[in-house]
Amino acid sequence: MNWFNKKSKKNANPNEYAGFLFDEKGTQINSDDIIIFPDRDKVFVSVSEQVDKVFFPLCSVNMNLINPDWHFWGHFVYVFREQEENIFLSKYYTEYCGDYSLGFDFVEGKYDLQAKENMLTVSDRYIKYLDKAKEKYLRFLRDYLEKGPDSLIPPNKDFNFLVKRFAGEPMWIQKEETPKDFKGKDLFFVGQLRVLDFIAEGQYLYLFFCPENKYFVQVEQYR
Repeated sequence: MNWFNKKSKKNANPNEYAGFLFDEKGTQINSDDIIIFPDRDKVFVSVSEQVDKVFFPLCSVNMNLINPDWHFWGHFVYVFREQEENIFLSKYYTEYCGDYSLGFDFVEGKYDLQAKENMLTVSDRYIKYLDKAKEKYLRFLRDYLEKGPDSLIPPNKDFNFLVKRFAGEPMWIQKEETPKDFKGKDLFFVGQLRVLDFIAEGQYLYLFFCPENKYFVQVEQYR
C-alpha cells in the first residue's frame, strides 16, 4: 500500500511518520530468513475458530541466524482483543498470558497458546472493530501478494526495516518489561517490530524465547 510514500504533515517528525522511532540494529535479515504474512497453519499447532478469528500472523524469522543450533522459526503475530477493558476475561490469564503479553509453548515449530482461548473472546460490541481489523489485514496481504516486499519496505531499505531489532537489546517504547523464566532469568530477546509497518496498527511487538523450556513470549507496548 506504500503508506510510507505519503507526504508528511508540516513539522511532523519524519522518523515517526516513516515508522522508525528506533534505528534498525542487530543481525542482518535477508529474504531467505523471513516469511511475511505466513499462513496460520504454519504458525499454530491448531487453527481453531478462535485462532482464525483473532490472530493475524505478520512474519516468521529464522532463529538459525541467532544461534546455529536453532533450526526453527520464531513468529510475530498481531492479535485483536479487548485487553483490560473486559475484566471478565482475566480469570483465564496465566503467567505469560495477560493484557499485554502472550505465551506460546513451542511444539514442532509451531505455537500453542499457554492459556484457554476464552481469554481472547471478543464481545458483540467489538465485533465490528474485529471485522475492520480483518479487512485491513487482508487488504495489506493482497497488496503484498501482488507487489511483494516493495509494498511494505521503503526504497533503499531492507528487511530489517520490518524487524528493526533482531537479537541484541530491545528498545522499549514504554517501561522495560523483559519476561523472566521460572528461575528469574531474563528470556532471550529475539526481536521487535512495529505493527504499523505491516498493517497500519499502533502496537509494538517484542518477542522473547526460552531455550531451556522451549516457549516464546510476545509483549505488546503502545506509544
